[in-house]
Amino acid sequence: NWKRRFLDSSAAPKANLTRTGRRKSISKTSTKPSFQYNLPNITPLTQLSTQFISSSSSNVSSPNYIVALNSGGLHFFRSVSVLGSFSQILKRSHEKEMELFFQSYGNPEGCAMALFLAVNASNEGMKTKAKKAALMFGLRPRMVNTPLALQNETGSTIHDSSGYTFQPSALHDGVELLLSRLLRP
Repeated sequence: NWKRRFLDSSAAPKANLTRTGRRKSISKTSTKPSFQYNLPNITPLTQLSTQFISSSSSNVSSPNYIVALNSGGLHFFRSVSVLGSFSQILKRSHEKEMELFFQSYGNPEGCAMALFLAVNASNEGMKTKAKKAALMFGLRPRMVNTPLALQNETGSTIHDSSGYTFQPSALHDGVELLLSRLLRP
C-alpha cells in the first residue's frame, strides 16, 4: 500500500488548484523515483572473498542463523561458511576429506583458508592441523618448459623449447589470496 502511495505521489502529474477547486493547469514533474535511475552494474563479493572479514577467530566454525516469520510459522535456517566447513574437516582429521576439499576449491583457495585458520584459530590443535594442511597441499614451485615460437628468414615458424616459466606454489598463491582479501580497501 505504501508503494502505491509513493508511486502515485512521485510519478503522477501535479495539479495546481484555484480557490474554487478547479484545475488551473497540470505541470509534469521531471524527477524519477530512485529505483528508475540507471546505476552502474555492481558485482557482489562472493562468499569466498568475504569469509575472512566476516568471521572472527572465536566463531569460525559457528554457523549463521536466520529466522524467518511467515504465514506458515517461524522458520530457522542456518548457513555454514566454507571456512566453517573446512575447520570441521580439520577437527575430524580426515585426510581423504581434506584432499577432496582441496580438489573442490583448488589448492590456492584451500591454502588461503588453512593459513587463515593457522593464524586465527582459538586453540593450538587447530592451528597445527591448519599449518600441516597448508604445507601438505601447498605443492612446490616449479619451472615449466614453455615452447617459444620463432620465425626464421623464410617466414616459417620454428618452435624453440628453451623457454622456461616460473610457476609459484599453491601456498604462495594462497598467501596472495589471503592478503588481497584482508587488505582490500
